[in-house]
Amino acid sequence: MLDAVLAFFERRIAPGARHDDDHALALAGCALLFEMVRIDADDQPVEREVARRVAVTHLGLAEGDIDEILVLAERQAAHATDYYQFTR
Repeated sequence: MLDAVLAFFERRIAPGARHDDDHALALAGCALLFEMVRIDADDQPVEREVARRVAVTHLGLAEGDIDEILVLAERQAAHATDYYQFTR
């Protein structure tokens, strides 16, 4: 499962990818925003909406990128038993 997340970022932030460093940083920031929403196990729709709005207005991400990050993050979190795999 972690392979899908890594592949997403490699496609977008690897040397020669179509996006620049600022976009790569925005993608990583978006992933962290949604992890903050999810981490307390009380995922509220309003929290997701605020995180989405921040990702669009402050990080400048497209809705499609945000949707893909959400799907990948949710899949990864659903199969995680601890945080070790995220800190390697």
